[in-house]
Amino acid sequence: MNRFSGFLFCLILAMVVGCEQHEKLKYANVKGSVTFGGKPLEKGQVTFAVAGLPPSSMEVVDGKFAGTAMVGENIVAVSAKRKSAAAVPRLPPGAKAQMEGYKEYMRGKTASGDVPEMDLTSVETIPPEWSSKSKQMRVVEGGRTNEFDIDIKGKN
Repeated sequence: MNRFSGFLFCLILAMVVGCEQHEKLKYANVKGSVTFGGKPLEKGQVTFAVAGLPPSSMEVVDGKFAGTAMVGENIVAVSAKRKSAAAVPRLPPGAKAQMEGYKEYMRGKTASGDVPEMDLTSVETIPPEWSSKSKQMRVVEGGRTNEFDIDIKGKN
């Protein structure tokens, strides 16, 4: 096998493997509602995540969300943050300087040159079993719209 044939073989093999990987990553439509403490969640975010792959996130507005998520078993997490005077940040020494340095570094890396501010005065209002430590599973099926109603117990 000459060099060109070997290169061509590797290229075709890479394309076949790449196409197979792409075929496995299928998405389906998802929509639903989120209630917290018996009331629709005014604003927030719902995330569907398949282990080891980037998650799909959708905005929750007036208790409703819609978007696409990867087909298969997904861990579902909900987040809703609210400003709180009690969340006064206690940063370790040097953290503020490190944050400013990061902002300066990122300033030239974004299309607009703007770097979003980190809001350290916000607190998560959703209980950990539905947010940061969620193990809530939902199966997203291909070829159809999947509808999920999420009812989070607790005080809103």
